Amino acid sequence: KPHELPSLWSESLDRIGRLLRAGIEQPDFVDALDQAIDPLWALTRRDADLALFRIVLMDAVKSRQYGHRHAAHVAMAVLLAGQRLEWSPTELRRATRAALTMNLSIIELQNLLSVQAHPVSDAQRQQIQGHPERSAQLLQQAGVDDTDWLQAVRLHHAYDDETGYPQRGADASELAQLLQRADIYTAKFGARATRGPLAADTAARALYQRDRGHPMTAALVKVFGLYPPGCIVRLASGEVAVVAR
Repeated sequence: KPHELPSLWSESLDRIGRLLRAGIEQPDFVDALDQAIDPLWALTRRDADLALFRIVLMDAVKSRQYGHRHAAHVAMAVLLAGQRLEWSPTELRRATRAALTMNLSIIELQNLLSVQAHPVSDAQRQQIQGHPERSAQLLQQAGVDDTDWLQAVRLHHAYDDETGYPQRGADASELAQLLQRADIYTAKFGARATRGPLAADTAARALYQRDRGHPMTAALVKVFGLYPPGCIVRLASGEVAVVAR
C-alpha cells in the first residue's frame, strides 16, 4: 500500500548497504545480490516516480552512506532507462547487477570522500583510477563468470575522450555506456563536503550537452525529465514546491 512504501524503500536500501559493506566476504555473494535486487526491482516498478524522488532528493543526512546509496540509485536509473530502451529481462538483470557492483572496491572510499573537505590525495586518486579493474577482480573471486557484466564494470569509466580510465571507451558495450552516464548523472544530485547538489534541470542539460544525441543519454533524460519527482521548484505564484509526479 502507498503508506508502506517509504519503510520498504528504507529496508531495501539498508539491505543493499549491508551487502556492499560485506562485499565478497558475504557467503554466496551473487545469490545474495540477486535477493537484494528483487525488492529494489519491485519497488521501482511499483512506483517509478517514488524511485526518481529518492534519487533526486538524495539523503543528505546519510552522506556517510553515499557509496551504498549511489550504487542503488545508479541501479534504479539503469533499470528505468533499460526498460525505456526495451532491454530484455536478462539484460536488465545484468545491468542492475553491474550498477550495484561497479564500485565494489571503493565503496568505503566513496563514503569518506563525500565528507572529505580537503583535495583527493595521491593514494586516493590511485585507488579511484584502479577501481574498475579491481572491482571486476573481486567479482571474479566471488565466482562471477558473466563476461558482459565483468566487461561493463571494467569499462564504466572508459569514456571516448581523454578523461577516460583505465582506457578509452571505443570498445565499451551499451551497458558500460549506460553505466557511465547514469553514474555521472545521479552523482550530481548528491551533496559533498565541498559542494551542494546540482539542480535537476542543470544536471539534465549538462548530461545532454556532454554527448548530445547519444541513445543512452537520451534514455536517461527522458526517464527523469527536466523537473523530475524530488525536484524543488518555485511556482509562478512565488511559492516553493516539490515535484511529486
